[in-house]
Order: sequence, then structure tokens, then C-alpha cells
Amino acid sequence: MRKLKLGLAIALLGLVVMFVLQNLQAIEMRFVVWSTEVSLALPLLAAFVIGGLTGRPVLRFLNNQRKAQPTAKPKKTTPDATEAPAVATQSE
Repeated sequence: MRKLKLGLAIALLGLVVMFVLQNLQAIEMRFVVWSTEVSLALPLLAAFVIGGLTGRPVLRFLNNQRKAQPTAKPKKTTPDATEAPAVATQSE
């Protein structure tokens, strides 16, 4: 299983590198009042790295939140013997 994960990671990295190499044109990056011209490869790689670094901790957090929530009790479909059955009455 470990070799499979490593192989998939290498394949994904190869695809990302190919995608970045095909998008080398210069773009203007603007943030609030800051502006600069950079290769499109820089923000693409930055997004990939940031996503890789934050993905696992976010998934762990979400899984822990889901496990911490109390499970809902299943609803009873039949009344207990202690409960009186509902009787419908008609008013005239």
C-alpha cells in the first residue's frame, strides 16, 4: 500500500510539473495595493504546495469534529408497552 501511495504521489507531482511548464507566460498579480508581474508557474506551484501542506490537517480536523458529534438516537417505530395507544375521537 505504501508503494502505491508513493507511486500516486510521484504521478501527481509529474502532472503538476507538466501543467506548470505549459503555463509559463507572465501575468500581473495584484493584491490590495501591491502589484507585480510574475510567471504563472509561481502562483500555480504556491497553490499546490499550500494545498498539500494544509490538506491533511484540515481533513484530520473535520474527521475529529465528526467523531465528536453525538450520534442521534434512532427513532422508535413501534410504541412501548408502557405508552398508551392514541385513540381518535370524533366530536359531533
